[in-house]
Amino acid sequence: MKKATCGKILLIIVVFVAVSGVKAEIGAGNYFKYACALYENEDFFYAAEQFIKITRDYPGTKEATEAEYLLGECLQREKRYWAAMDHYKGVIKNYPNTELSKKCAEALQMLKMLIESSLILAENERTPVTMNDMLSRAYAYNAEDSETRIYINGAVVEPEFQAGMFWTDKAITECKSSLLTAKAFDVRGFSCWLRTSPEDYKRCIDEMMKIFEMYPEEDQRVLRNIQWSADTAKNQLGDTAYARKLYKKLLEESKKRIGDVSYYGTYAKTQACIMGQPLE
Repeated sequence: MKKATCGKILLIIVVFVAVSGVKAEIGAGNYFKYACALYENEDFFYAAEQFIKITRDYPGTKEATEAEYLLGECLQREKRYWAAMDHYKGVIKNYPNTELSKKCAEALQMLKMLIESSLILAENERTPVTMNDMLSRAYAYNAEDSETRIYINGAVVEPEFQAGMFWTDKAITECKSSLLTAKAFDVRGFSCWLRTSPEDYKRCIDEMMKIFEMYPEEDQRVLRNIQWSADTAKNQLGDTAYARKLYKKLLEESKKRIGDVSYYGTYAKTQACIMGQPLE
């Protein structure tokens, strides 16, 4: 952190502590100014703490309303994308048909566009919060470890495949409530894909598409799994009719979840054109 920034924050803290020493009660306005000063100095972690305090201790005030939005901004600026998305969704649910929900919906839409690429999704998996999350992640790590050894020297290692299925089954049955368990369907689908038979490619698609039923709120992972399924139908199965159906679903879902302009929507239309079966 730059010295100038440290100096500004120190000054803010000194002033805030000095005010705290006065018996006059500190209202939402003072806390909000303090939080905004931290935000402007890019101290997003501590700014988020103050915004949370305002929403908790001063509900119904204009400061609390603005703090709800800025809290999401802090999470996003810290690259805690999943937490920011969950926060925005919660605000939209709790404050329907308000200016606040409208602002959060717009922020959520921009955030979805930002993280829709597979690369960013892979770099920013959800952070475990509950014990269920931690258990689900541990099962996924075990399954991925087996996944790396399924196909060695041109041959399928069946015990490794079965081990991966075992760990993903445990994640799905024991940790269904954890959103991290959505990853299990990625691992199951790719493990089937590695076995390279037509039956396994079909099973890969079936496993990938189950996420659509079980975790429909996981927009980016749902879209990525539809994309992988469509590519598998086109490239591995050579079933262009099925592939077009899946690309059409990808286009429809990307419009609904991201908007008219998105990576997945453009990808779906491009692949359909390559097959000579353009989407409307």
